[in-house]
Amino acid sequence: MIKIKCICAPSDVLPGYFISNCIKARDPRYGYASASWHLAIHLKELLDDDAARDQLNNYLYEDDIESIWGWFKAYLPRCAALVPTRRRGSFVNGVFKAWEHGRLE
Repeated sequence: MIKIKCICAPSDVLPGYFISNCIKARDPRYGYASASWHLAIHLKELLDDDAARDQLNNYLYEDDIESIWGWFKAYLPRCAALVPTRRRGSFVNGVFKAWEHGRLE
């Protein structure tokens, strides 16, 4: 497990839309990729620290899956806690999709 050094204080936010999307993701027809995509496109609102978001962008550019998950666990721990271990790959995939489509700032 990779330990991420936080550049700023972790956020204690847990957006209602993320909770709702995680509940929906329990249905096999849906997944955690959609929940994480929506979370990722709102990162600037949730974590107002450019350096921290740059750190995530670097992990995405490097295709460092473990560090991407570690980043969310470190900076948005309440959100990460809702994602089952076996679904973390789907979660990271949704973040990648948002990044690839230029939705992360």
